[in-house]
Amino acid sequence: SIWNGPEARFTGWVDVPLTVRGRVEAVAAGQLLRSKGFKASAVDVAFASELQRAHETCELALASMAGPEQHTWSSERIRRDWRLNERHYGVVQGKYKNDP
Repeated sequence: SIWNGPEARFTGWVDVPLTVRGRVEAVAAGQLLRSKGFKASAVDVAFASELQRAHETCELALASMAGPEQHTWSSERIRRDWRLNERHYGVVQGKYKNDP
């Protein structure tokens, strides 16, 4: 997320977006899985946290895993579940990690 970079903030359940680097890494993960023989067409359903950055990561990785010869992997097959969210940092969410 954008808060894991130079800002260095506690993210937790705050729904901050992915960075460009995060998107590139998600696509690379999908390409690596495809190169190892994994097929997106074999995935009936994928699970991600309720946070948009997790959903986007999942969608990008699976679409990349499907490859250019297939249609984009349908995000309708991604199920969101709050139990997969990152840990909740309570009152420190959004605070800078270097703050006293």
